[in-house]
Amino acid sequence: MARHDHAAGTDRTTRRRRTPGGVLAGVGAVVLAVALGTATAGAVDFANPNTIDIPAGQPATTSGIANPYPSVVNVSGTSGVVLDVNVILHGLSHTWPDDIDVLLVAPDLTSAVIMSDAGGATDALNLTITLDDQAAAPLPNSDALASGSYRPANHGNTDDTFPAPAPTPGPVSTLATFDGTRANGVWQLYVVDDEDLDTGQFGGGWTLQLEVGPPGYYVASQGGELFNFGSADPFVNATGPVVDIVGTATGEGLYILGPNGALQFRGDAVNHGTYAANQVDPGEQARAIAVTPTGGGYWIFTDRGRVFAFGDAQSFGGMESVALDGPIIDAAPTPSGLGYWFIGSDGGVFSFGDAVFYGSMGGIPLDGPVVGIVPDPDGVGYWLFADDGGVFSFSADFRGSMGGIPLDQPMIGGVSYGNGYLLVARDGGVFVFSNLPFSGSLGGTGRTDLVAIAAVF
Repeated sequence: MARHDHAAGTDRTTRRRRTPGGVLAGVGAVVLAVALGTATAGAVDFANPNTIDIPAGQPATTSGIANPYPSVVNVSGTSGVVLDVNVILHGLSHTWPDDIDVLLVAPDLTSAVIMSDAGGATDALNLTITLDDQAAAPLPNSDALASGSYRPANHGNTDDTFPAPAPTPGPVSTLATFDGTRANGVWQLYVVDDEDLDTGQFGGGWTLQLEVGPPGYYVASQGGELFNFGSADPFVNATGPVVDIVGTATGEGLYILGPNGALQFRGDAVNHGTYAANQVDPGEQARAIAVTPTGGGYWIFTDRGRVFAFGDAQSFGGMESVALDGPIIDAAPTPSGLGYWFIGSDGGVFSFGDAVFYGSMGGIPLDGPVVGIVPDPDGVGYWLFADDGGVFSFSADFRGSMGGIPLDQPMIGGVSYGNGYLLVARDGGVFVFSNLPFSGSLGGTGRTDLVAIAAVF
């Protein structure tokens, strides 16, 4: 556990006096811009049509690495970051599809096992399989494969082995793992047959479908005004008070949460329900909302640690029966959607489901209350944010902070952004600690009523 603030020579972010209408850039953060806007992302296909034999050396060899290993796609000419990824496997044939393990690796070596132990023992013959996080169903475990779209899945043993030169696989089997990375460079597909006796191929190779464009984010005021930056689409303002906002899994919609649990929906956000007033204690208020990785549901978390799950979200328990040292101020799901963390204003962290406890600030004197928690996108660790701009890293790389630097208004939270995070202050100032660019803020406009931020990929 460590608290990281600014110190000479270590990830220092420059903060300058704000001038209305200006744009100020520092190392790791940009602090002021008042222009709002959107940019259009582009979807592009990059293909390698060459056959992938699974495994190499068949028919004499019936297990091991494929040929080629890896199969590569070279991406060039794109501008911006990855907003969405799909992978198409062409001409998939195999006499025991369950043997196939597939690892996708981005140019920056971000990786995910996108298919493993799927399709059971039924022969697959010349199928076209599209892997898409927004598909209706995951790859089947034991049922036969058929041509169509599926969500990635890693069934059975999740400790799949991919020999060198493959990197160690990332812990998450979703294509959203690659959102926010740079598209240009060499993308690699490592394929392994993990059992003897059967063989197959991707007879038509594979296609990488990339939606690329500028990243973006929304900032919301307590009264419901919505401000969009970068690739975030403009939406009609909310009505009534707002405590939190979160983007949909596609990045094309927004959920807006009120203190009484009321929800408003923008873009492709889907109403899966909310809780009734008699399901909470007097004075208990909604505090945070989070969307499942599939986009098919969401959780609502209250300031007393109560959890309400809707759609395909699952409840793994709450803190409503526990006396807390401080109210629950934020919550975040694990990358798998099979767990979540609560964070109290005193810095206490509470883990449920497959969420791993990496440490907390509970019981430690703080310069200001904790206001947010963001999991590291690599699936290991998290960051806690304090209202004075301090950032506390737990098994996550420190990306920078505003701790020790005078702020015009206190921080009110943060959100995952690329390989790091965004922090937002009550005046709408946005601070970027990430590999992604700054897209604007409300800093310097005299606002003091901003309450939430949501990123768009």
